[in-house]
Amino acid sequence: PEVLADMPSLEILFLPGLGLTSVPSFLAKCPQLRMLGVRNNQLETINAQHLPRSLEWLIAANNQLCAIPHVANVQQVRKLMLSHNRLTEKALEPVAGIACLEMLRVASNLLERFPPQLARHPRLAWVAVGGNPFAEAALQRRLAAAPSAVDFGEVSLGEKLGSGAGATVYLADWRGKQVAVKLWSSQLFSDGSAQGELGVNRVAAQPGHQSLVGVLGVFEQPQPGMILELLEGAIAAASPPSFATVTRDALRKDGGKGPSIS
Repeated sequence: PEVLADMPSLEILFLPGLGLTSVPSFLAKCPQLRMLGVRNNQLETINAQHLPRSLEWLIAANNQLCAIPHVANVQQVRKLMLSHNRLTEKALEPVAGIACLEMLRVASNLLERFPPQLARHPRLAWVAVGGNPFAEAALQRRLAAAPSAVDFGEVSLGEKLGSGAGATVYLADWRGKQVAVKLWSSQLFSDGSAQGELGVNRVAAQPGHQSLVGVLGVFEQPQPGMILELLEGAIAAASPPSFATVTRDALRKDGGKGPSIS
């Protein structure tokens, strides 16, 4: 309702699953609005002239987006969530003009390649592109030489260690040693799909890298999952991003948990 335009202090607004076919133009009149969520609607375009220049965080996943006209209007956007839409390389190119962009999730769209302009963006630090044609083609080539899946029947699950948006991690026993096991509970999430992430981890398992958690095996039944090395005694370095930090984990100095880092 247009009454929202009469709320000058409105900062956060979520409008999921309402069947929206366009973004209301009166949102441009909300001078303090910095976070807008319009996921799971029926949007084919988002006219950025209908958005306030104060916007820092736009969540528009799970629509039918094929264009974002006038995107240069939202120069303050730092976090842009566009996964599970219909954007092509040409449609995504103008996003490179958002000066403050730090995170771009554009998994499961129709990208033939990642726009070179975005690859050169000076502040962009976090990108999700799984499930796009160019990424899937590269993944399938690498999977041909990846290790085979292991038998989940060899795994004995223990206590829950933690969970995220699409998966849960458990303590487990596997082939006589303690490990961590990650089980995907959702098929689709902001970084793509369970099958896509499973495939990436199959590729990363060999040869692996000392800076990555070791992937010991993957399985697809009874649900997608993988077996990881157990990091004994590990503690979180920070808390998840907050509304204030947007794309960055919240360190102790930002009010998050974790060790002091100087």
